[in-house]
Amino acid sequence: MVPRAVLKSAVAVAILAACSDNSTGPTLTPSPPPPSHVYVADFGTGAVLVFAAPLTDSSLPVDTIAIPGTPIGVAVDDSGNLAVSETPHWVLTFARPLSSASVPLDSARTDPYYGFMAFGPDKKLYLGPQGPHVLVFTPPITGASVPDTIKDSLHTSSGIAFDRTRRLYVSDPYAGGIHVYDPPYTGAPAFTIAAIGSIDGIALDAAGRLFQSDYLHGKIFIFSPPLSASSLPADSIVTGLNAPHGIAIGGDGRLYVANNGDTNVVVFNPPFSHSSSPAAVVYGGGGLGPYGIAVGR
Repeated sequence: MVPRAVLKSAVAVAILAACSDNSTGPTLTPSPPPPSHVYVADFGTGAVLVFAAPLTDSSLPVDTIAIPGTPIGVAVDDSGNLAVSETPHWVLTFARPLSSASVPLDSARTDPYYGFMAFGPDKKLYLGPQGPHVLVFTPPITGASVPDTIKDSLHTSSGIAFDRTRRLYVSDPYAGGIHVYDPPYTGAPAFTIAAIGSIDGIALDAAGRLFQSDYLHGKIFIFSPPLSASSLPADSIVTGLNAPHGIAIGGDGRLYVANNGDTNVVVFNPPFSHSSSPAAVVYGGGGLGPYGIAVGR
């Protein structure tokens, strides 16, 4: 006879498995919920603009968080806390709840410059500072924080993204590719995808498709899984784009683009292809100069 405690434990595990996202497996991170907010690093106004999701053509910021310098990258963790990279070389942290009255909790110096960022599956903050490494900050981030670094094969890191298998993707514009690292990210890249166009922001969806912005040619390239060193774009999004930089994909499956050339944010609905047209085009109500973008709580 199975002991009652063991039986109860087995039932609990079964219930948890049944209630989990049915597209997840034991090695996959869960799909995030649909985002509540969209965060735009707007170097035109020197602020992070906060929009309520879902975005529409008439959306306006619900909050504007002033940044002491010029904001470039932005990331939000699972709790809704915010991190912002700004020129010349600082990362600022803000605690939830966020509002126009929010001031930085603290700041940490980065090296050598600034770049895009993302919170990883390990809750750490990963930053591509346009230098030969990725900076890895362990929260709480303070002025005394000394980041770890990922250095192997990197020339000038920029975009940061993770897939659901916890792989780390780093766009490296000047070395010509997107480096893919297996956790714990301490060795050489598992492989590198050759750069297409003027590589910048990157993002991955729940299906494992890789999206790469090309700011010079006004495109977003789509790479289908399984990804490898020989991967080439399966398709591209071209309509409504002008110098796209940061990109993000939310738990709603939508693609959010900091479309700097037209000073707006462009949203695309899946499925994505060459014939995709924007589902929403959002202006900030002022001189929007979007660069980095994040979605989340």
